[in-house]
Amino acid sequence: MMFLYYWLIAIMPLELHDIWGRQLFGNFTITKLVGALAFLSALGCAAWKGRWPKIIAADTAPFLVFIAIVLGNYFFHMSDLEHPQTVDSHVLSIIALFFTVLILVSTPARLHWSLLVAIGAIAFVSMHTIRQWQLYHGLRGFRPGGMLADSNYYAMAAGLFIPLAFLLVVNSRRPRWERLFCMGCLVLALLGTTFAASRGGFLGLCAAFLFVIWNSRRRARNLVICSLLLIPLSLLPMSPLRRLQNPSDLDDGAKEVRLIAWKAAWKMIQDHPITGVGLNSFKPLMPQYAPEKNIAILAHNTYIELTAELGFPGGLAFLAVVVTSFYRLDKVRRRAIRHGCSQLAITALGIEAGMISFAVSAMFLTAWWDKHVWLLIFSGICLERLSRPWLAQFVKRTRGLSKARATATGQTTLVQA
Repeated sequence: MMFLYYWLIAIMPLELHDIWGRQLFGNFTITKLVGALAFLSALGCAAWKGRWPKIIAADTAPFLVFIAIVLGNYFFHMSDLEHPQTVDSHVLSIIALFFTVLILVSTPARLHWSLLVAIGAIAFVSMHTIRQWQLYHGLRGFRPGGMLADSNYYAMAAGLFIPLAFLLVVNSRRPRWERLFCMGCLVLALLGTTFAASRGGFLGLCAAFLFVIWNSRRRARNLVICSLLLIPLSLLPMSPLRRLQNPSDLDDGAKEVRLIAWKAAWKMIQDHPITGVGLNSFKPLMPQYAPEKNIAILAHNTYIELTAELGFPGGLAFLAVVVTSFYRLDKVRRRAIRHGCSQLAITALGIEAGMISFAVSAMFLTAWWDKHVWLLIFSGICLERLSRPWLAQFVKRTRGLSKARATATGQTTLVQA
């Protein structure tokens, strides 16, 4: 069961892979087959043991409300959708992942291993990104995206897990092999995001690292380490910082297209403030709302596009998912710090920073359906649910060690006397 789940996480970024991205029929790929098997095995495990996680609870309510709005909007606009199978694929995959994560990630060890596998998967796809840059960097305007569909989506996915990898590297209490593994993954991911040159991904990553530094005990040390990691890469000619400082004609054109899409989205919101224009309908309706350009593109802004497609209820519901995820993680981190449980605090801080990276990157691309985002959100829910027994076990173990030390000290004193 857990093997299928870890396997799913490992191949999740390989959308364009010859094997894992191969379509069996329609939009159903081998990766989705593995996801379906992991989902069914999770349901079978829960039924066999008779232990089901709380599906309807305070921590899952924002997600359930968002999915309810998505499904309601889907059926309301079903007759107008041009590609309903795409919507089916996204929504069903997210719902299946929700149940799979909540059922299978039932211990701190499983949560930690799933996050390590996700970090490793990002490092693996980063190697493809680096190789693509080596082969094709001479082509004008080329930016590698690895096995993901686009360089911006790759940078966004990498930014979700880079902060946690960094925190595991600088945490001296972790096993040496784990720190070396995370260090290698961190270097590969940073190189990959540099070559991808995504400006939105770079801004998200900067926001995440600033958040990590501010909430660290050793701010000066972490600031120096982050600077040594980011500044040299930012000075390379192909870096996202260079694109921000000296945009090319293609970059200026991309900015103009985004502004046109945002204006069109605002017109859609004004015309359909409650029900929206329908999920996955923004792109085909773009030429109607921007007739002077007659282009069909995404809005390149998750919040704006969701509000245009689902109306204000859907846009606010998704925003609530992101905000409440951050709030829960922050509460867990502060509780862990009070009890002195550094591993729990580091995990919460890493997921928080990843969510901040996504929240910023999502302003520049449409990514509400990305499975890496939902994996991190659902992992945050599991972390909160596991935090209380995790802390109870930590406190019990700490007290046991204190008593053992006190007893050993007393016996030594008695012998010396």
